This record gives sequence, structure tokens and C-alpha cells, in this order.
Amino acid sequence: MSKYKVILGVVYRASKKLTRYLSNHDIFMSSLLEGLRLSGMMTIKNNVIDARDVKNYREKWKVISSRIPRLFMSIYPAFSGVKSSDYVPDTLFFTHIEPILNNVAFSRSFADKNLYSLLIDDDVLPQVPLRKMHGTYYNHSYERLEEVNNELQRMAGSGKNFILKYSISSQGGKNIAVLKSDNGNLYHNDVLIDKQWLDKYYGENFLIQELVWQHPFYSKFNQSSLNTLRVYTYRSVKDEKVNVLHSILRVGKQGETIDNISMGGRACGITADGKLNGLSCDINGNLYDKVGEVNITRGKELYKFEDVMNCAISVAQKQFYTRLIGFDFCVDEKDRIRLIEINNYDVGVDILQQCNGPLFGQFTDEIIEFCSKNKKSFRYIIR
Repeated sequence: MSKYKVILGVVYRASKKLTRYLSNHDIFMSSLLEGLRLSGMMTIKNNVIDARDVKNYREKWKVISSRIPRLFMSIYPAFSGVKSSDYVPDTLFFTHIEPILNNVAFSRSFADKNLYSLLIDDDVLPQVPLRKMHGTYYNHSYERLEEVNNELQRMAGSGKNFILKYSISSQGGKNIAVLKSDNGNLYHNDVLIDKQWLDKYYGENFLIQELVWQHPFYSKFNQSSLNTLRVYTYRSVKDEKVNVLHSILRVGKQGETIDNISMGGRACGITADGKLNGLSCDINGNLYDKVGEVNITRGKELYKFEDVMNCAISVAQKQFYTRLIGFDFCVDEKDRIRLIEINNYDVGVDILQQCNGPLFGQFTDEIIEFCSKNKKSFRYIIR
């Protein structure tokens, strides 16, 4: 019997190692393939770096992993014009850096949008009159709802429009629906919204929040979508101070209601003092000098930028298990800052490095040192 236990133990440990390897390999290859796709489609070529730059790039990052493709060093400087070995390789970011800086288990838990009102000041959040958590309906105050259809009709009676979306794993803006009030009922594309429809198409975890109308300044970029400021914050491993790393303006595709770059939107680079840096691009690497009614000229100031940055720092200071966060903020029609989403895992950094330069900037070396000495917060991830 002891012999079989030893064999089973060896097989079990080997299978765990294989699972971890395949998990990392899958993430590595997905990031690499996305980089190759962009490299093949981009219309500008990189004449900035040479063989010595590539060598320095690999030397800098190899203390974390030996697999450092030169691909990303070829892509990012071509867009941003910033020559640096500090660009984070996407392959390394998702397999090592993010899961070391952020506790994956806690991040995924706190990413539930239905928990926002329990963790964050409600004043910066859109109102959520109805939510469903783990199969149970609740109102704004997390009180259980028995008469869901009555609540839907009450919401419709306000005359307001609403946004319906999953509360968990809703990255990329998928399955977001606009609900319109009409004659005492809510409709999506002329389909009546009731409990039966919600249960069938949105399952156990979702929320319905009031539609946010953006400030006229941001409407000029695209009126149909809610355009947001993606703000990246980092809690330093040296002193625990929260710092704003970068921000970009995300603008939706004309006619769409969401601003996601992966669904045809555009990203506009922003300087540290809140001005457009003159660069705007899409997921395929196309560059634009005009977005909506706005000429993307360097130096144009963004409305209430400093207030948004201060709000991002304030919220990030209470996110103790997540050092790197990508916040999506907007300014509404009444000049109020609104937090739309917290991105605390699978935080996209490629478009940011295209528009603004290296993700971590002055904090790059401390992060490399920290990640080379600490273990990841997950054994394996199946995406």
C-alpha cells in the first residue's frame, strides 16, 4: 500500500506542476499572439531601437523570467516615441508581475461590482436600484426583493434610463444593455424587461444602475458612448504610498454606448498634468489626429482631471490587497466624478504603453526587485 501511495504522490505533484506550467504557457502565448497581431497590423515602424537596446531590455527583465520577447520593445516605442528599457513585456506582466503585486483571490472577489457600495463611498458611484447576487435579488440597500417586477415598474416610472450588466467577469464591455423607460415599463431593443427575462439572459449575478450622462466636454469626443478616464494607480512596495502612474482617455466607437477599445473604441494619451499628449490609437494600431469633434493636439487640458486623480488615489488607498489598479472614471453632466469600474486583475496595459510610454516609469526598478524576490499569489489560473 505504501508503494502505491508514493506513486500516487509523485503523479499528483507532477500533475500540479504540469497544470501550473500549462496555465502560464497559455497566458504567455495569448499575450505573445496579441502582440504579433498588432505588430502585423500597425502602419508605423520602429526605427528607434537597435540590437543594444534589445539586449539591455532583456537584461533588465530577465531577473524575473528568462522568456523576454523583443516584440514588445519593437511595438511600444514606435507609438509613444519614448525610447526605454522600462516597457513591461505583456507576457511577463500577466504571468508574473500582476499576480505578485495583486492578490488574485482577493482581487477577483473585490471585482464584483455588486460589492462596490459596501467598500466605496456611495457618492462617487452610479445609483444601483436593483441587483442580483448569487441568485437572490436585492435593492440599493441590499435588502432582499420579493416583488422584482414591481421594482422594475417603479424604476420605469422614474422616467430614467438604466444600464444592465454582469457584476462579475464583465471585462471588455460585453453583454452591457441599455434599458429605456417607456409607459411604466423597461425595454431593451423593444423587448420588455421583467424577472423572467433577467433570469434567463443574465443569470445569478448582475446589476441595473442608472444611466450616467456625461459632461458636455467629454461628449465632444463621442456623444453616443460614456467616455472614461482610465487611471492607473500603484501602491508602492517601498512606502505603501498610492501613486498615479498614468491615465488615458477611452472613447467609444461612434454609435456605441460603451468606450471599450476592444470593441472599436480609441485611446487618447494624457500627460501627467492632465493634457492630451497628441497621440490617439485603436486596437489595430491605427493613429488618429481627430476623435469626434476634437482635434487631438498636444496641450489640450482635460476637464476636472485633477479631481479625478484625487478620487482615484482616495479609492485606491482602501484597496489593500491590490497594488496595481485601473480605474474607469467619468465626469457627469452635473460636474460630479463618477467611478464606473475597478479593474484589479487582467488589467490591460498594452494600449497604455502605446500611448504614454512605460507603465511603471520611475517605479520600474523597485517593482522588478520586488517581483524577483516574491511569489505569485496564485498556483495556476484557468482563464
